[in-house]
Amino acid sequence: MLITIDEDIFKPLLKMNRYNLLTLLLLFFILGSFSKQDQAELKEAMKNASYSSRIFNKLAVYQTMGEILKANIDTLILHAKSKDLVLRLPDHEYSYNSSVQNTNIKDLPKFIYTRIDSLWKQVGEGNMISLDLDNDKTITLNIFLDKKQHNITEAHQLIWNIKKFDNNHSFDLFKDTVLKGYIYRIGLFQGY
Repeated sequence: MLITIDEDIFKPLLKMNRYNLLTLLLLFFILGSFSKQDQAELKEAMKNASYSSRIFNKLAVYQTMGEILKANIDTLILHAKSKDLVLRLPDHEYSYNSSVQNTNIKDLPKFIYTRIDSLWKQVGEGNMISLDLDNDKTITLNIFLDKKQHNITEAHQLIWNIKKFDNNHSFDLFKDTVLKGYIYRIGLFQGY
């Protein structure tokens, strides 16, 4: 059996310059790299992901922190000069893109800093990475990351003022549970 291919299909490829052709090939490679096996590993990891007692044991402190941030969100947005704000522990380095005001918790207005710092100390070392305050008034407490098998990382977050239940942190998979006025989210992504 003889198979014929219409040459017109390949004419656009032949007219592409080397840069565009390499870009197209790279795109096919990237799309192909997220295989069905990766999807299966993520789904299995999500089945095994559970809400953490580390968070539930300190839930009252996290909840108080979230409520203080929520009550002062307008002040914090002004403080961040209308950029999204990321607050981090003094000793914890965390990189973010340039549209984010990455600041140390000590740089907050004093009346907020003293309350949040006290709560941050109650939470204890290793029980919180950062606070994200977005211009849309979403507040996210990034509690911890846990590396799993197959280059999968599990993230645990508490989120206030969420506007829509979408994948706003670009997780490959996520699940939420609604608590009193906020969300507990577990998100999975490959890499880190």
